[in-house]
Amino acid sequence: MENNMMKTCVKCGETKELSLFYKRKDSPDGFRNDCKDCRKNTTSINYSSNKEEILKKQRGYQKKAYLENPQKFKDKNKRYRRSTKGKQTAKRNRVGNVKIFARETLNNKIAQGVIKKPHTCSVCKWVFSDSSRIHGHHHDYSKPLDVTWVCDSCHMEIHNSFNKKLALIKQ
Repeated sequence: MENNMMKTCVKCGETKELSLFYKRKDSPDGFRNDCKDCRKNTTSINYSSNKEEILKKQRGYQKKAYLENPQKFKDKNKRYRRSTKGKQTAKRNRVGNVKIFARETLNNKIAQGVIKKPHTCSVCKWVFSDSSRIHGHHHDYSKPLDVTWVCDSCHMEIHNSFNKKLALIKQ
């Protein structure tokens, strides 16, 4: 290789090809003095030691941009909500929130001792020594305390049969 295609990194001292250096317009040769590897290491160390400060600064930039032109952000959000991906995300969040609420409500009642988890699966009637193997299956998430107590395998069967029925309906 030619000499003008090589450069020595000021951090690691290695001579490397120019393609291994980031470009920099104000530098005499048009490239940074430290190689890409050294630059990445420096950036990584700086970020990990100042993460909170950097994130706070970024949030400040975002807030400032929003305050300068809130309509731009509102339009962008509106376009996203109308897109297919935005609609799918909204639907997933609505369904997910109901499921999460039902699970949390049931788990809280179990923890408070209001509901006692059985040791027997209501489908296969298998008796377990540990009640952690039994799950509360919600048929309707709007009724968080109305569950069928089932073991792992029966719970999986319930969901698999439901998914098969759903696939047939969609066809």
